[in-house]
Amino acid sequence: MAYPPFVSPDISRDFVYIDEVVKANTKCINKNINNQIYNISSCTTISNKEIMDLIIKNINPKYKDNLLKIAQTAGLLKNI
Repeated sequence: MAYPPFVSPDISRDFVYIDEVVKANTKCINKNINNQIYNISSCTTISNKEIMDLIIKNINPKYKDNLLKIAQTAGLLKNI
């Protein structure tokens, strides 16, 4: 199976819990706000590499070898 390459392990993103998105949308609906654009953010960024490091640290050991291969292929790990 081929996995899409990461553009860069240094790219950071802001991830938001789906519950927070639902709350924001519900507030807009309840206030009858229409045709507006809102940015919903956690105000915290994390890089692709940091996410991969957290996953590798916390993953079930039976999946770890496969994940390490994927991470290395994606350029998130220099050596495994």
